[in-house]
Amino acid sequence: MCQGTTVNSVRGFGFSSANGNLYVECEAYTCNQSNTANTGGFNVAVGGCTYIRCVSHDNVGTNSSGWVEAGSSVTNAYERCIADTNGQYGWLLRSEIAIRLINCDAYNNVSDGVRIDVAGANIYNAYLCNCNFISNGGLGINNVDTTSRITIVQTCGFFGNTSGQTTGPADMIVNNSITLAASPYADPADGDFSVIAGDAIDDARGVFTMGGSYTKTTTSYHGLGAAQAKTGPFGGGFMSCP
Repeated sequence: MCQGTTVNSVRGFGFSSANGNLYVECEAYTCNQSNTANTGGFNVAVGGCTYIRCVSHDNVGTNSSGWVEAGSSVTNAYERCIADTNGQYGWLLRSEIAIRLINCDAYNNVSDGVRIDVAGANIYNAYLCNCNFISNGGLGINNVDTTSRITIVQTCGFFGNTSGQTTGPADMIVNNSITLAASPYADPADGDFSVIAGDAIDDARGVFTMGGSYTKTTTSYHGLGAAQAKTGPFGGGFMSCP
């Protein structure tokens, strides 16, 4: 387990995981100094890893993403995490089984907020719920695997992504998505991702504090990655991810 650790200015990945690692309130920024391909803040090397309230931001270079999964990894979960202002993707997800992205934010990444790319293998049970994809230079979610199975995007919010909200295979399910009227955050340029937009707020709020290279010394993240359901089996109101 790794908790409350900040890593910055590493020539390569800030964090590299082993099988079954747990990261809580960790932060990686300005990593990948050599602009190595598919590098960035967090290297999800094997599988079975969980990231809770972690932040990966300002990792530099056109090949640098917030999180990068190995092609053979399986069953990784990201809960209440932020990927912002990275040189390539917020998340490069390449697990073959059980991708879970819950209450996360992908903001202002140079390319896609999330790119799902397993390089020809099948994805089984990719689940993205109650996340916000805001002001990314590509798509909010870009699923390039035409052979994927059971990819579900549930109750997510989108705003200002240059290439649009989502793209993926015909069997990718996008349910109860919301196109927000504006960016839902209080002050993301200074690291404050408190959700203030009414149509993006979830009642299950979480708070944590970090510093990094942001202007503010500490930041609270209320309603992190929250998105509000409009219709569907829950009859509107707030959506809780299983």
